[in-house]
Amino acid sequence: MKRLAWLALALGISGCERGPTPGYLRLSGAAPAIEAAPATRGTLIVFWATWCAPCVTETPGLVALAEDPPEDLGVVVLAREQTQSELTKFFGGQPPAALNLRLDPDDGVGSKLGVEMLPVCFLAVEGQLVAKFTGARDWNSKPMRALLERLVRAGPAR
Repeated sequence: MKRLAWLALALGISGCERGPTPGYLRLSGAAPAIEAAPATRGTLIVFWATWCAPCVTETPGLVALAEDPPEDLGVVVLAREQTQSELTKFFGGQPPAALNLRLDPDDGVGSKLGVEMLPVCFLAVEGQLVAKFTGARDWNSKPMRALLERLVRAGPAR
């Protein structure tokens, strides 16, 4: 049994799995300008709404990621709500500042990126699109954090 444990360790197999790499679509091209975006190398641009059940499900992990992001990553959430009061009601007060939440009720930014469903997120690094994530995610999971860190560090395709 000890020999099997050593063999597993030597092959890089351990009981502490990192989990599968979350799926995403690799992108290239210029990212749209986001007013007052965090001054970070990478920005996760999240399209979200309070009335979107998958968006609501991913909110706790998204808040946790935004409040303690990987190095050089900032988060901007663009909400489809019509008024700030809808967001205040949803969060039970002011939305967490780390989300850099702003309204995008007419889909001004989303239309530039071809957003057709929610939730969907784009990762921009140095002003260039790097990745697209569709569907709800566990944004604060170890595999997702590791992927975001790796994508920000690698930067845009050259």
